[in-house]
Parts: sequence; C-alpha cells; structure tokens
Amino acid sequence: MSIPKNITQEVKTVAYEWQKKIQISRKGKEQDFHEMMLKMLKNPVNKIFLIELLDQSFRSHNENRVADQLEHIFAKYKSTDFFSQFEQILIWLFRDVGVYVSSISIPMFVKYLRNDISSIVIKGEDPILSKHMQKRKKEGTRVNINVIGEIVLSKEEADQRVKKYIKLLENPDVDYLSIKISNLFSQIVPHAHENNIEHISSQLEKVYSAAMQNKYLDKNAKENYKFVNLDMEEYRDIEITIASFKNVLDKEKYKNLQAGIVIQTYLPDAMIYIKDLYAWAKKRVDNGGAPIKIRLVKGANQEMELTEASLRGWPNVTYASKAESDANFKIAMDFLFDPEVAPYVHTGVASHNLFDHALAMLLAKERKVEKYVSAEMLEGMSEAAYEILKAEGLNVILYAPTATKETFTNAIAYLVRRFDENTADQNFLRHSFGLEVDTPAWQTLIKGYDDAIALIPTVDQKPYRRQDRNLEIIKQQGCGKLPF
Repeated sequence: MSIPKNITQEVKTVAYEWQKKIQISRKGKEQDFHEMMLKMLKNPVNKIFLIELLDQSFRSHNENRVADQLEHIFAKYKSTDFFSQFEQILIWLFRDVGVYVSSISIPMFVKYLRNDISSIVIKGEDPILSKHMQKRKKEGTRVNINVIGEIVLSKEEADQRVKKYIKLLENPDVDYLSIKISNLFSQIVPHAHENNIEHISSQLEKVYSAAMQNKYLDKNAKENYKFVNLDMEEYRDIEITIASFKNVLDKEKYKNLQAGIVIQTYLPDAMIYIKDLYAWAKKRVDNGGAPIKIRLVKGANQEMELTEASLRGWPNVTYASKAESDANFKIAMDFLFDPEVAPYVHTGVASHNLFDHALAMLLAKERKVEKYVSAEMLEGMSEAAYEILKAEGLNVILYAPTATKETFTNAIAYLVRRFDENTADQNFLRHSFGLEVDTPAWQTLIKGYDDAIALIPTVDQKPYRRQDRNLEIIKQQGCGKLPF
C-alpha cells in the first residue's frame, strides 16, 4: 500500500490545529519545564553544565565525595543562567554552608532533585506509584511502566530483577510493563545465540506467567491478562530479542497471551523484522492464538551505535540522517495499518512528533483500523499534547520511567540520555519547547516532515552491516580482509 497524497497534506493542517491548542493550554509545572529547556537551548553552556552535573555528581555513595564534585562543577560553570531565583539561593547556601555538612545537605539535594523531576521519572515507591496509576486510570489512560535500571551483572541480579517485575504485575494498579533482555540475563554473548535464547526465554516465561495470573479489568469491565512489552536495545541483540519473544509465545501455555515488542526505525532493516513478525503472528492467530503488538520507535541508542562502529571500524547500523529514520517510521506505519495486517499485529506509534500522530490518526481512520492502533508518549514530557490527543478520542498510552530512592542514580543516567536526545538539532522535542505556529521553528518542523515524506520511495531498506562469515576471507598483502 502507499500513503495517499491528500492524507500527507492534511497531516500538516491537523498538526497546525493541534499545536495552536497546545500553545495556549500549557500551564504550571509544564510551562516552567519548557522555560527551563528554552534557557538551556539558548546557552549551550547550560546543557553541558546540566549533563555534567547529573552524570558526574551522584555516582558515589560517599556524601563528602558527592558534595566535593558538586562544588567543583558549580565553580567550573559560572555562566549558567537557567536556575530560578529560589534555586540560586539554594545553590548559594549549599556552596557556603551545605558543602561542610554533606550528611545533611546531599540527602536534601537529592530529595529536591527527585521531586523536581517526579513528573518525568515517576517515584517507584507505593503508595506514590499506585496513586499516579489510579489518576491516569480515571482519565482512561494506560501507563506502560519502565523500571529504570542498569544491565544485570550476575544471575542473582537477574533473578532479583525478575522478582521486581513480578511484584509490579501483582500490583492491582499496574497492568502494562516494559522489560529488557539485558535485565533478564547477565551473560548475553552474541556468539552463543541458542544459549542466550534458552536463558532469556526461561526468565521471560516467569514474567509472562505473572501477567496471566494477575488479570485486570479493562474500561469495559472485561477481565484481561496484563500486558508485557519487550523493549529493544543494542543492534547486536535484535535477533536474540525477537527469537526469545517468538520462542516463548510459541509455547501452548502462552498461546492466548497478547504481548508486545519494540522495533526501531532508525535501522534500515527494520521492515525486514516487521514483515517477519507479521508472518509469524498471522500464523499464530490463524492457529487460534492472540495477536501481538509492535511499538514503533525511531530509536534511542544512536550515540552508542556510532561509538561502537567507530571504535571497531564497522559500518554504522543506523541511518545517517533523521529524515531517513522519519521516512522509515512512516513506511512501517503504512505497512502495519494495512487492514490485512493490523488484526494480527497491533501498533503503538511512539513519538512526540505531532506530524507522526496526525498521520497515524488519519491513516488509521482512512483504513478503519483505529482499534488496533495506540498513540504513545513519554509520561510528563508534554501534558498539553497528551490532553489534545485524548480529546481527539485517540487511545493514548503513556510510557512512564520509574525509580525508587535506591535506584535514583540509574534515573539520573536515564535523564542525561533523555536531555541529550531531546535537545538534538533534528529532534521534534527540541523545537517543541515554547513552540508556536507560524514561526521559523514551526517552518523547520514542516520542512522536516516534507523531507521525510519525499524520501519514502527511495530510502534504504537493507542492513548497513553486511558481514557474512560464510564467505571466504580474501588475503591481501598478507592481511586478512573481512567481507563487510
């Protein structure tokens, strides 16, 4: 299929109307957040300072060490200008007094920071988490819980993480959970493909079983299994992640469990995996099983992929331009919204780009597949946009990172990545802070959308890393040349 030209044009009108409503409805904490982000973007030193502050200061559990690093960074960056007057007073008090009583000042500093970002990283302790979930449930919105945490380094850590997932699924207020294979198994080695799948599948079964044992009532008062979504991480793990997903859901006891998986469209080979998952899901449903869901994202590991490719001298696995990733995102929507595909593979359109959500809404209506599609956004990143999409009658799911006091250092690492990603030159969110229609920033976003649409017929759809170990290594001047 292909996206009709009248729809690609109408998208711009819909996005324009949405943005007009958003810019007059921002208020309170969201408005403060936008103003802070604008200050950070106007002065590049602000961004460098904030990333260093968050990334370097809280790694140690020694309060004296934390205080010393905070003082060092405050002294290093004297030209920052995005703190409020109240925050400037707090910083002055810390530098003049608090640095000498770190056992008191550092816990207070961390508590203030946790409260300040609580709309973006939800506090994981009960009753705070349950209260938030109940609030969203009253709004008719499902919340996809993402427990922030580093990769596990031992079997004991992996087992503890699985227990944490199960405990969350036992919470009556939680009905949607995202997990990662790096949290299920500590010894993922690309060469040991079958061994990885065996161990990951064993852990995944425990989580899926908990999802089936702890049912919830949907908005129609119908009892359902809870939903587990498998996030995607590094490119080297994509085959392992998909194979483990299929391996467990192919088992008879999980035949009726609907589960989800993420596909990243900044990978040129994304459509290869999507089509493979569709063929498998169709066979599964035709044999009496439940459909699956693909959560479409553009990708959040590009810096890591670029770094690995650079260090190893390998081709980078992602597109070089944002426009190509955006084009592939739309190609994936076009395929998944086909009435012949949608009943087997439901789609979550995960984006903050209004043009993406407008296209998804119009295309789903045109093809009458709305019930198979959800609009997905980050919790707390744009409450005004969330409310606009809800008002349109869209099925909105919020992706909510959570962290407890004990895992707050992991939340800080998450924040650093989000700040860096969301303020990248071509990211929609960079322009959305304080965005208004009929401005140069709005014209930049329209151009980005038009560029992506124009690339759809020609964008690469084959993997960029094409090493084949079955090919003979050709010797040249005494050195082995790998067949990349």
